[in-house]
Amino acid sequence: MVLGGPVTITKDITINLNSHKLTPTTWNNGAGNVTVKGANVTIKNGTIDLTSGVGQLAVDSSEKASTLTIANDVKVNATFSSVPAIIVNDATNTTVVNVNGTWTVQNEIVSCPNGKDENLTVNLNANVKATNLQNTSYLVAVDAGASTVNVLGGTYESNKSVFEVKNGTLNVKGGNLIANGGHAIVVTKPDAEHTTTLNISSGTITAKATESYSVYFGSGTGEETGTYSITGGTFTSGKDKDQKQLPAIKIASQTFLANHAKMISGGSFTGSIVGDVQTNAKTDTWTRAAAATAILVGNATTTTENGIVTVNPSKAEDNKKPAAKPEEQAPNTYDAGLVYMGLALSAIGASVVSVRKLRNN
Repeated sequence: MVLGGPVTITKDITINLNSHKLTPTTWNNGAGNVTVKGANVTIKNGTIDLTSGVGQLAVDSSEKASTLTIANDVKVNATFSSVPAIIVNDATNTTVVNVNGTWTVQNEIVSCPNGKDENLTVNLNANVKATNLQNTSYLVAVDAGASTVNVLGGTYESNKSVFEVKNGTLNVKGGNLIANGGHAIVVTKPDAEHTTTLNISSGTITAKATESYSVYFGSGTGEETGTYSITGGTFTSGKDKDQKQLPAIKIASQTFLANHAKMISGGSFTGSIVGDVQTNAKTDTWTRAAAATAILVGNATTTTENGIVTVNPSKAEDNKKPAAKPEEQAPNTYDAGLVYMGLALSAIGASVVSVRKLRNN
């Protein structure tokens, strides 16, 4: 199905491509060739061809809520390097973008370039590969305002970095993040009017290039504000110029470490957890501080085996869990036996009464 010009969808609809291909043929000056405006739209069962010189998908919630869902049985060829595959023009009202399927990209998957993303949620559960990112360094940059990006599963492989989080929230709840030419997750300094939240509870986060890290906290990153939490996941950085294993996490600020020290309560880290920390930005002085201990939550401990450091949550934290209520506890064998016997005797009594009634009749 070839589109000769821009199409705006304003009613709820499911587009079943029936194994065919949807191809926009003209670029609508960055506004999107297929725009979802105030509607719930699902595209499934086929291919979306956003190739070189061709436009992209767009979402506009300026008037009312919108949802765009790319189903799991869709293949997306987003090789128009000038713009992201999906542009959120306006998220004034609730806006949800669900990204599933198999993607080949040369720019970001989803972007909100105008900053009107205060009600935007992006749910990622796709297989995305970028071998030639252009005009960007990330598959998704959470940098426009107050958006939330949830990584629920899938694989995200990039020839540069995978995710940037700056203004907004990035929740990594699963998936496989592979950065072949940069850091897997980059946390940068937010704008004055925004804040940054990064939560990692699961997933495999890997940086393969020389001098690249699984998670990199840049200089000036959220030194006074922001929320950062790592409760699980597997983290592996690249190697240095001498082919020695780099620490899993890089923190380029002693101030950040001081303000957000207790941020890790779980996870597995190849090599040490945290490497050198900058103590003097003016003289570019770095030191190996006691960061690996200071950054752990409470009394969490670490165990090391075959070069993998595993963070074990504090037993004190486990002891804080409330005890099960009496009604939630499993009955013991004696109580269960009494209940069973009572039910059996009741059934026998009912049977006797029924027999007597039949004899009287």
